[in-house]
Amino acid sequence: MADRSDLEPEEYDPEAEFADPESDAITIPDVQPEEPEEKTVTPPKISTPEVTVAETDVPEPILQHFWILVLVLNAALLAVSLGSMLVLFEGMLTTGGTLAVGGFVLLGLALRRYRTLQSLEGSDPTPTADP
Repeated sequence: MADRSDLEPEEYDPEAEFADPESDAITIPDVQPEEPEEKTVTPPKISTPEVTVAETDVPEPILQHFWILVLVLNAALLAVSLGSMLVLFEGMLTTGGTLAVGGFVLLGLALRRYRTLQSLEGSDPTPTADP
């Protein structure tokens, strides 16, 4: 490289200020946190209401049918979706087709069970009290 001319200004060195202990390049203020005043506030007394609720608001046979339907529909949805993906993306016709057909069978069984439950509700011999 050629020597610098005397007419060129001095090149600025940003790290020179950090080496100089007298330099005021980095100033970190000394801040003392204020001591918070201790306030003693008592929360208002709130009475919690006593609520007694039976375990379920639904009769046991309907609850049992509901959970069976939930499980069957979940299994049907899984089988149909997984079987369809296996057929479409992997080309596995036997495995995917079997899963999809099994899922549709489960959907049919769930629909049949639902309709049976509706007919049981309609023929309920227990009298209801009309106010």
